Amino acid sequence: MSTPTYKSTKKRIKEILKIVQREYEIHNNKRCYKAIWRNIIHPKYGICYDTLLSYIKVKPSNLNEEIKK
Repeated sequence: MSTPTYKSTKKRIKEILKIVQREYEIHNNKRCYKAIWRNIIHPKYGICYDTLLSYIKVKPSNLNEEIKK
């Protein structure tokens, strides 16, 4: 995913990354990315699984940059 440009998108990515960081556990299928997406992310944000995976790849430094006008 390219660098997000809109403030609302950056905010949504930050919130989703916090949820994933809090919930994800290695080698636990009940807390894998797919389960987190199915039980928490999709009902709240309505994004598809591929979008979640692309959000996970976004570097935190890209989220903190100010929008240049």
